[in-house]
Amino acid sequence: MPDFNFDGSKRFSQNCSDFLDSTKEIDPEMAKILEANWDLLLNVVSSGEREAKARTAFNTTIIEALDNLLTSQTEAGDE
Repeated sequence: MPDFNFDGSKRFSQNCSDFLDSTKEIDPEMAKILEANWDLLLNVVSSGEREAKARTAFNTTIIEALDNLLTSQTEAGDE
């Protein structure tokens, strides 16, 4: 995603939407995973402070989603 830059003149939510849109162009499956877990990601930084429990929850959820994606791709390839 080297060509993506946040635009300081846009609201945070618009930059987030633009980020997800750019991710869809590069890796649609990852974009779906991020979009489905966006609220968990936003909880990682709360009031300017990093929340370790929220980060752990986000990481765990993403790992499970990636594992499920790989499993479904492997099973589809075996048929």
